[in-house]
Amino acid sequence: MCLYENEKQSYIRVFDTEKALAGGKHEAICEIAAPADLVFTKAVWGPKNGSIIIATNIGKLMTFNLEQKAFVYELSVHKNEILSLQMTYDFTMLITGSRDGYSKLVHPETFETIKEFHYGKPCRSATISPLFDSKKHQKFHVICAGGQDAKDVTTTGADSGGFEMKMYNIIFGDKLVEITGHFGPVHSTSFSPDGHAFASGAEEGYVHYHRFPPEYFTKKLE
Repeated sequence: MCLYENEKQSYIRVFDTEKALAGGKHEAICEIAAPADLVFTKAVWGPKNGSIIIATNIGKLMTFNLEQKAFVYELSVHKNEILSLQMTYDFTMLITGSRDGYSKLVHPETFETIKEFHYGKPCRSATISPLFDSKKHQKFHVICAGGQDAKDVTTTGADSGGFEMKMYNIIFGDKLVEITGHFGPVHSTSFSPDGHAFASGAEEGYVHYHRFPPEYFTKKLE
C-alpha cells in the first residue's frame, strides 16, 4: 500500500507483493482517489487486509472496503489534520494523533472515541506499547510526541516548542512521564517488538534510542 500525491490530489495504490516478488507486473490492483475536498494523510490496514482505514487533513477517518471498492464508513474524529494513525497488531486498538493537540484511542470499526489524551501541541506520532497483552509485564501505555512547526519556534523559543514525548496510561488517561532530548518536532516513535525500548525520530535529524530501566517493569509505573 502506497500513499502519494499527484497534481494536488492524493491517492492510495495497493500492490500485490507476492506477484511482484515472483517477477510479475508491478501494476496496482486498486487505486483509491481522495474526494476533492480533502487530502489523505495516513493509512493502515484493517482486519484480514479486507479494508483500509484512512486519515485526512480535516480530522476525518474513513474506511475503504477493498472488496466493494468503495468508502463504507466515515466519521469526524478531530478538529484538524490527523498526523498519526497506528493500529495494534491484533486490530483491537486504533490510535490517532492530530494537529489539534490531541491523541485519541478510537474503536477500529466505529471510530468512537474511547479515550483522549491532551498532548497540548500538534501530536505528530502516537504509538501503543506491545506489552498490552503481555502476561509477565502487562502495560497499557501510549507514547505521544510532536511539537509545533519548526518555523514557529523562532518566535516562541525552543522551550515552548513542545518537543517532549509524553507517556500516558491508556485506561486512566494519566500522564506518567515526559521524555526530553529532541530540539525539533518529533515525527516518529516506535516501540521495539518486546516493548522494552522505543525509538524516536525528529526534524532536527536525530534518531534516539530509549531503553526502559528495570523500574519500568515494576508496579511503580503502571
